[in-house]
Amino acid sequence: MPFSRFWDISMSLSNGIWVWPGDTEFVRKVRTNKKGDQSWSNSEICMGCHTGTHMDAPRHVFQQGGDVNSIPLAMLIGECRVVEIISDTIGAQDISSIAPSSGERILFKTANTRLFSDGKFHEQYVHFEEDAAKTLVESQVVLVGTDGPSVDPYAKKFNPAHTAFCEAGIVVLENLVLHEVEPGKYTLICLPMKLEGSDGAPVRAILAR
Repeated sequence: MPFSRFWDISMSLSNGIWVWPGDTEFVRKVRTNKKGDQSWSNSEICMGCHTGTHMDAPRHVFQQGGDVNSIPLAMLIGECRVVEIISDTIGAQDISSIAPSSGERILFKTANTRLFSDGKFHEQYVHFEEDAAKTLVESQVVLVGTDGPSVDPYAKKFNPAHTAFCEAGIVVLENLVLHEVEPGKYTLICLPMKLEGSDGAPVRAILAR
């Protein structure tokens, strides 16, 4: 069935984009070459694998976990549901209220959508409580996405949501751009860069209807 509308839910990568504190800054340099009367550009980039809108692989949490290339493409393309949570954190009660089902892909739109619209990193953002992550695991969803920089809170030594999701093989998407997306059902197309052995990768994620 053809789609009539698309939503790009990926952050644009450009010099000066905020990154997780301590991560490699994003830098794109433009090389200009000239041969005879013809000239062309050949850019180079330096960045962390978890910059902008990105996907976490199990290896992000477990050294022997699967890399980005181990994630089946079928998990990254298909029907998904966008839900809106108005709580300061996402708890088990919030998850129960949306009644997740086995095999679902769920993207969480929260106050992060407005918080990060100023182009700066904020330490206080909406994240998943440990019981919420466990409830999603028990519901057997296959993909969880958030409009925040992490499914776990900032400056916490143990990351229970990451651990629960990655251990269960649930795909984690972070830094989604959802401010123009209304709650409801969509088709998600989300493909990571094919980085062999990597614990994560930037993605170009879109929704379609």
